[in-house]
Amino acid sequence: MGDQGLRLRQIGAAGSQSQQIARAIDWLKGNFKQPLRVDDLAAHARMSTSNFHHHFRALTAMSPLQFQKWLRLHEARLLM
Repeated sequence: MGDQGLRLRQIGAAGSQSQQIARAIDWLKGNFKQPLRVDDLAAHARMSTSNFHHHFRALTAMSPLQFQKWLRLHEARLLM
């Protein structure tokens, strides 16, 4: 019911673009140490590269590469 309610419903909707991005984020969390090609990640999410990039940025406020760097920095902080 809040200002993020619509986005939350989209994430939960089967086959939605937000759910496809969430699938890619899950993959990134498990594979953040590997080199990243946005084309491969978009294919994993079953989206075109430009559409994937647009929706990824809308959902996370970061590009996929920035998100991967954030995950790596977060992991490094945990290890310190």
